[in-house]
Amino acid sequence: MKEEKVNQERTRKEAENSVLHATTVNSIGVKSELPGIKVFADSIALEAESRRRALHDQVPSNIYLSKEYSQYGRQIGKSIGKLTPTTDSVKTRASELIEALDGQDCPRPIACRLFADKMISIVKSRNTKDKTFGPLAFACGYVMLLVTNQVPDAMDYLLAEFHKVCMYTVPKHLHALNAQARNSDYYRLIGYQEEDEKPQSTESYLVNVVAYVKLYAAMIQMAGFALHKKYGSQFMKILDVISRRFIPALKEQGVKVQAEAISSLQNYLNDKVYLEEPEGRYLAQHLLSKVFICEDEHRMATSAPVSSRE
Repeated sequence: MKEEKVNQERTRKEAENSVLHATTVNSIGVKSELPGIKVFADSIALEAESRRRALHDQVPSNIYLSKEYSQYGRQIGKSIGKLTPTTDSVKTRASELIEALDGQDCPRPIACRLFADKMISIVKSRNTKDKTFGPLAFACGYVMLLVTNQVPDAMDYLLAEFHKVCMYTVPKHLHALNAQARNSDYYRLIGYQEEDEKPQSTESYLVNVVAYVKLYAAMIQMAGFALHKKYGSQFMKILDVISRRFIPALKEQGVKVQAEAISSLQNYLNDKVYLEEPEGRYLAQHLLSKVFICEDEHRMATSAPVSSRE
């Protein structure tokens, strides 16, 4: 019991120190490699993005051309392609992907990059405007959490891929200082892609951005809900530190921090939004309650005659 209290106190202090450190880092404008473009982002976020992208880029982008690994990529893609927003599907696909990433057939970095590429590319392979994409995003979010829980290396590759396709997951913003700066290189940097060898339309770009953010947010929201369900009081202590120390420190920044952002965070805490199940509530509820227990075996065990259990 004493050791448990010591661990809890250590967790509280670490959380408080982390929050205090975060409040000392301001959102800054960084000069871009391209003239006339200014990057607005937190320095720590930019460092994390750079580290993840460097790790990600160690695996050649043309790895798909390798006969040895193209088949492996198709195997991963096939599992992800079969994913549907049901408990059984999430359990099955996550198990398949964990087995694939943990296997000896493919080097871990290559396996992680293939997994990240295939998972994020679901935005292009599905109709993101369809109402079914919301529940599917939560299913993807939970698969990502289940896989990275068993294969932690995969998270950096996932985040690197998110950063590559959507800068708002860093988060950062690129501001063109003049009309001349709004050239093809600028649009490429903010995430515009080519479609049929032509520049992507703004409408198509925005649809993709919304889908990527929805997918990213689903993973974060599922993680937050799961953290509260699992850690309870420890999670509440972190929120208490945010309320007592982080928000006041943000307010001291004045106009450097948007009032809407502070208000949104304050409302999240005051309204206890973290107690609400995410949009994919049916999926979340069942996954968080013994998801890996086979329902058929459970029913057989409970319905078996008493004599057969003895």
